[in-house]
Amino acid sequence: MDLDFEKTMAMLNGESAENIEIDQLGELDRIQITNALDLIFQGLSLRNWLAGGVLRDAWQNALDQLREWVFSIQTINPITVFARSVTFDMRTTWTEKMRTAPRTNMLIQCPNDKYDEWANSAEAKIQNGIDLLMDKIKAFNSGVANSQKKTALTQNAPMFQQVFDSRVRDDNQRVREREK
Repeated sequence: MDLDFEKTMAMLNGESAENIEIDQLGELDRIQITNALDLIFQGLSLRNWLAGGVLRDAWQNALDQLREWVFSIQTINPITVFARSVTFDMRTTWTEKMRTAPRTNMLIQCPNDKYDEWANSAEAKIQNGIDLLMDKIKAFNSGVANSQKKTALTQNAPMFQQVFDSRVRDDNQRVREREK
């Protein structure tokens, strides 16, 4: 069935068409997208905290920066839709952590001789997360990322046919037995 028809049928049934697109993603895709966003968030948080201010503000600014970046991605596909959803989930999770975590009013305790190393680590995390997410977006657009699900469906089709055939045979056998 083609994707446009599936979306139309979902809307006809009162469901969200966006969920149909997100359902195209495999579990591994979802994990990789979430991990990429976590990396970006960690890097942004560390960079912000190193720039001065308290931890809570570093987290809040990182959440804002992450949201702005994710929503600035021009390509719209199931990867970006899912990434946007995860960004909102992260916001909820981290807002709760900001309320409950100890020491959110602390300044960073970075030794002067380690500042450059920590700053480089922050930048590396940000860049690695961005690269991972952009690679997933490009792979999905080229059809590589969603081939995993298509392969699984293709491999399961013969098995489904065998199960279906065996059930038909069983049903036919029951009908013959009742007729005797």
